[in-house]
Amino acid sequence: MNMRIYKLDYGKLFKILRVFPILNKQALLDVYLKNWLEVLQSHDKMIADQFQDPHFLALYAEEVKLAPENFQIPLSFEDIKVFIHFRVSRIIEALKQANMDPESAAQIGIHEFLRSDSQINWTPPDRPAHIKKEPILMVPLTVGQYHQWLVIDGNHRIADKIAKKQQTVAAYTLSAESLVESNLFCSTFDKMLYIFQNETTAFGRLTLRDKRDAKSLIAKSYLNTGIYVSE
Repeated sequence: MNMRIYKLDYGKLFKILRVFPILNKQALLDVYLKNWLEVLQSHDKMIADQFQDPHFLALYAEEVKLAPENFQIPLSFEDIKVFIHFRVSRIIEALKQANMDPESAAQIGIHEFLRSDSQINWTPPDRPAHIKKEPILMVPLTVGQYHQWLVIDGNHRIADKIAKKQQTVAAYTLSAESLVESNLFCSTFDKMLYIFQNETTAFGRLTLRDKRDAKSLIAKSYLNTGIYVSE
């Protein structure tokens, strides 16, 4: 978000991830992780190289003017932190082009945002802002063994509803498939990291809960199919 390049230690990240119960065969897990990290590293390098190109930076600056709202979420793997960025302005634009009626938005109970075991990940704002009337935006992001919804636009609206003791907030819930297929991320690295995060946590859940075989899961990987499929 601050236009600064940060570096990831992919070797250390591999060592951290390989102890997680993502697949039930260690040798297959190691190959699977190495393949994924190679993909992430290639997209990482491509984006880092583009930020050294004045022509790309000019295009990027123009995009920021046209679509200024982005949302950043950090993912932490021990002491390694990496970020996913969503193109909020472009998502809102796509919803308008699809003639989405705010009246059709889901009504989410405010208590869902206050529960200690809530499956909605939102960030209470630390400063005031203009309160929009549009529905908030939520996207799926799996963390640990739990399916969660991430609020990428509307934290101030949620806080305002809580302060006014209102009962519900309108929300658009986007599918992971629509985000991936429409490339509603700030870069291909963000897109691939989002798929990787959701896929590995889903595989881990299926491995522990359903005792699914490693080979059957790998066959469904985005790396092999090029298609994002929800669990």
